[in-house]
Amino acid sequence: MAKSSSGEARPWTIEDLYHRKAYLRAVPILILEKWEEQGGAPDTIVMSTEEIQDKLVGRGLLKQRFPGKGRSCLVRSLQLKEKQRKLKPAIVVEQVDQGAYRFNVGYHASLLRSFRERHPITGMYVPASALTEQPIPVGEDLNVQSQPFANDVLRAAQKYEGLWQQRLQNAENRIRELEQENRKLSRALDDAKGSRLVELREILTTRCNEADLRGLCFALGVDYEDLPGGGKAVKTIELIKYFERRGRTQDLLDAVGKLRPDIQRELWAGKF
Repeated sequence: MAKSSSGEARPWTIEDLYHRKAYLRAVPILILEKWEEQGGAPDTIVMSTEEIQDKLVGRGLLKQRFPGKGRSCLVRSLQLKEKQRKLKPAIVVEQVDQGAYRFNVGYHASLLRSFRERHPITGMYVPASALTEQPIPVGEDLNVQSQPFANDVLRAAQKYEGLWQQRLQNAENRIRELEQENRKLSRALDDAKGSRLVELREILTTRCNEADLRGLCFALGVDYEDLPGGGKAVKTIELIKYFERRGRTQDLLDAVGKLRPDIQRELWAGKF
């Protein structure tokens, strides 16, 4: 970062606007956004620290508002830089009220927009994709080496990005496993269902005569003669299929139990 000689003022730069803390780094951008919302005129705007911190909370940079006078640090950071580095023209023009300040945005609009492009507000969690550009050096007077710091952030972002990708892959694998288990269970249920229908056919064929079948059809509202095929065995199969297609197998079971109480216990004892 360029340094000014003793007692000599110099203009603001992107490096001067940078701050390690994301919420302080976002303050100049929020000031610029409000100025743009007002149509870029006049050159100065008034903005309170309460409004700034509400926007920071809304953008995910602060969990909650600062208590008491703590919110003054949102503007003090800019004021200290202006004083220590002799930066002119000032961004913070004056304090107009308790917790409200006038900012000279129009003069610095181009600089603030360039800063926003280099350091966009991304919230508390910075994705690795946002750190592809070469970090901007912030200068030795801030007592921080920008490249190592940026590398630490990049490694942390890549680490958590990798962890979430692994979790996502594990979830997708688990979904595929559950889908396979569901298909196996469905096949098993279909097999069991088919087996029970075979047992029902055997019971009706061996324990019921044709008169019983006619009485069963009458009780269920089915015309025995309309069942395809000839003979008791074929019509028994068609009767079962008729109720199976309509999802009324249980109605058939109940009617068999009422018609032939002697085989009702066998139907309800788990054999079917």
